[in-house]
Amino acid sequence: MKRICKKCGEEKEIEEFRKVKMCYYGRGWCCCVCINENGRNWYKVLPDKKKKELLNTQSKNTAKYRKTHKGKTTTAKRTKFNVDSLSDEYIKRLLANRPELSYSDISPQIIELKRVQIKFHRELIKGKEVLNEIHNNM
Repeated sequence: MKRICKKCGEEKEIEEFRKVKMCYYGRGWCCCVCINENGRNWYKVLPDKKKKELLNTQSKNTAKYRKTHKGKTTTAKRTKFNVDSLSDEYIKRLLANRPELSYSDISPQIIELKRVQIKFHRELIKGKEVLNEIHNNM
């Protein structure tokens, strides 16, 4: 598959474009060569004073981030844990998104039923994947 770069106008293979989930075909509009060249040019044009400020800010922020987040789990890891373990809070949020239920209306019995439904659905998907593998290997 080929795509035309918006910057240089050349037609190139799709693999020569960076991955961008939000773009069509999951690839960006400018090729990697143009993006890299643009970054180098931007940095050359930037005055020395700005370069120093930028580097100082980056190093300060990196040190600050390392200090505050050392040993803590990130939000993404916590969210993945809630999804995998099907915590009550995760299921309540899922149910609260439905228009017919409010957050206060959700009882422990409803949470448990939804948990069973999700587990069943996940097992069903796993079973379909196994069947597809067996079918493809034949």
